[in-house]
Amino acid sequence: MPCLPSEAMAASLIDDVELGGAIRSAIAQMGRQPSLSEAAQMFASELASRAFPGYVRLVLMAALQGVGDAEGSPPPGSALGGRWDETFLRGIPTDRLSASDVAELLRTLAGGLPLPEGHSAPALRVASKLLLGSPRALAALAKSSVTTFVTADETVTTSATAGTGSSGSADESVMAEADGGVWTEFVALCLAALSGASGRSSNLASELKPLLELLRGLVSACGGELMDRVWYLLSELIGPAAAAAPTLKVRLLLEEELGQLPWHCVRVQSRDAEFTSALAALQPVLPVVGSLVVGRLDWGPYFEAVSEGTLEGSTLGPLLRSALEAHLSVSGALNSRAHFLIFGEVRGAADAAGEDDTTRAVDTRALRATHDAAWAKLPAISFARALDGGVLLRALLRAKGMSEPTERVLQAVRLLGRLATQLGTVEAAVVAVQESRALLFVALTPAPAAAAAAAAAAAAAAVCAAREG
Repeated sequence: MPCLPSEAMAASLIDDVELGGAIRSAIAQMGRQPSLSEAAQMFASELASRAFPGYVRLVLMAALQGVGDAEGSPPPGSALGGRWDETFLRGIPTDRLSASDVAELLRTLAGGLPLPEGHSAPALRVASKLLLGSPRALAALAKSSVTTFVTADETVTTSATAGTGSSGSADESVMAEADGGVWTEFVALCLAALSGASGRSSNLASELKPLLELLRGLVSACGGELMDRVWYLLSELIGPAAAAAPTLKVRLLLEEELGQLPWHCVRVQSRDAEFTSALAALQPVLPVVGSLVVGRLDWGPYFEAVSEGTLEGSTLGPLLRSALEAHLSVSGALNSRAHFLIFGEVRGAADAAGEDDTTRAVDTRALRATHDAAWAKLPAISFARALDGGVLLRALLRAKGMSEPTERVLQAVRLLGRLATQLGTVEAAVVAVQESRALLFVALTPAPAAAAAAAAAAAAAAVCAAREG
């Protein structure tokens, strides 16, 4: 077995191209030989602990090199053919890692992706071990989340500029001050993992699961302040990846994992002018997740921002579409406060059945004033663009009889009627009538023709969806 370098040699060897490369190659080659499995594990773990944290990066580079070798995947029984994340880094003191240490190691992991199919999970579990095991990295994330978020295209937006939708290129000094670049590197890791899985949709769920578990762990450790960043990760990375691989397994995994996050802690909806458009774009891809986000968000600050002119009234159009789809496709999707702000009336008894008395109680007078002031800012053209004559129908078809929808349908139609009357334009009236007429066609069809009507409705919905695409 190769001799271990002394701690004094670590600093020089890690930067030495020839010697560092020789060590990496030795670990990679040993890790691919079943007969040298134990030796490889012992050598790698001793090396990572001997000159901490510098050699952790070298061991990671060696492991990624061995797994991604051009000769093919590591054979079964070899050190790199199994859970090398547990053996190669056994016993390393992750609590001693600084935020910048974690960022550098995440960058190393991202640089080694994508890996052969079925071999990405250990690398993603390493990321989880590094992030969740470093109190300083978590503290930096929690502190920076309050004022700064990083979107998936690696731009930095502060709370002062988020309301205008402006953003600037990621500045290294800003990120170093914010969180040591931890979130930027985590986003880059997610991008590398999901991009690698995009060409093999059958494996996307296995790539997503450790990422989603890590995301849930980060939110649990850092608190709800991280949720603004999580929203951008969902809308800009996870959502598009799910759209590229629309399998039932991926959808169910996302619904389960994302359903456990505290979406009520998201605050960026009152500052980001593109938020409601992004939410409306997410809805067709992940309808259950989209409805969940719509229903759990605190829409009070958003409606106040619209009524005060901080946000444009045109942002109400995409929200109207998302809210109608959530309201009709899932019973009780909107909480009492959100329901009144959007529909201007209290929830029906059936929809409010699962809410406790405290949550159900709302100050209708104050909410009515906010509701009226905000919807008065909705431009007629935004109302017409939000609807296409089939939004309500498609939402009902998606519900597939999960609950009796009559009351929810009437509330949706009443809202459209009020808004169309308030706007007073022909275009607004036409689109509201088209939405209602599509529902009446299905509702009034005689029972013997129900199957034909359902087929026709489904075909009409498919045509509308194709036009949207």
